[in-house]
Amino acid sequence: MTNIPKYDLISSIISLINSDEYESTITNISASLSVPIQYIRKAILALLNNRILQSCINSEDDYEIIDDEPAFMEKFIDCPEKIADNLIDGIYDDIVWDINLKIPDNNEHEILSLTQLEYSALKAMGENILSLKRNSLFEKKEITPPLSPAIKKIRDMIQDAIINKKAITFNYKSINTHTGQSEQSSVVCFPQEIITNVSDNWLYMQSTELKLYRLDRIAQPCRIVNNSEPFPGISVNPNRKYIWGACSNPDDVPVHVKLRIAPETSNIITKIKYDTALRAETGKLYQDGGFYYYEDDIIGLNEFQRWIRSYGSSIVVIEPESLRNNIVERAQQAINLYELSKSWNDL
Repeated sequence: MTNIPKYDLISSIISLINSDEYESTITNISASLSVPIQYIRKAILALLNNRILQSCINSEDDYEIIDDEPAFMEKFIDCPEKIADNLIDGIYDDIVWDINLKIPDNNEHEILSLTQLEYSALKAMGENILSLKRNSLFEKKEITPPLSPAIKKIRDMIQDAIINKKAITFNYKSINTHTGQSEQSSVVCFPQEIITNVSDNWLYMQSTELKLYRLDRIAQPCRIVNNSEPFPGISVNPNRKYIWGACSNPDDVPVHVKLRIAPETSNIITKIKYDTALRAETGKLYQDGGFYYYEDDIIGLNEFQRWIRSYGSSIVVIEPESLRNNIVERAQQAINLYELSKSWNDL
């Protein structure tokens, strides 16, 4: 084997798998990196066994469910030792691997320590950085990254289906909240609308059954069903206008919120106007003295709190008191974790 450090090897493998224009089979990766194929097999197995990467790596057959044959990841989760042996023996040398770095869900109590160089490298990946910041105790608001060509294609197809009242069919990848494992299901539904979650800038499709599907988790093939059942009659919940984000229950009672905003940070008011542009019916942004204030009636305080955190100390919660106390408690929790981290050097 060449004298490539292990971390550099793993990084190179992930880069090749993540490339849109590279056929990332074990055979091809071995040839491209000039590394014996048995080492590449072991490296792929290490990726599959990783707690975080396991949720976002898959093989080409995960996109095609044929005659109820379980996909590779399902077989690996059900029989890890058998599939691992088959992989090491070369049975999977010629399947194409894929990785979606936007899927992992992070524990909100984990603080990821990054150097400036590491953070800059992740930021250069565009929307993937949002996956890491989504549940951070502290978040920094960024300009919405451009949509990838794949998500644009899916979005446009869904818009066509909405206009023409057609059903769509697709494979959907999600994370099992109990096991933390990646799961894939086949879906047929009528799309009702596309929603942008301003807390994290994810795009969601809501079906007429009021189910939500994140567009970056919709796998190809995704297509319109021309001979579908008639479009179902739907009724719009009057509380829909109060929902902040995309995942709240419209049957909850709206809560009045009031924020004080210090306009000292560059473009902060412009960003807040952009984030709240679709809430003119329920919310208002106004200036009073040296501060701006935002008032609204909200369903989904958890999503709203994440949005507040994204602006750091520039926003102060005036009401409700419960939300203000919760933010203070989480800030103290973060401080305690940082204090605890000081003792790690002694381990």
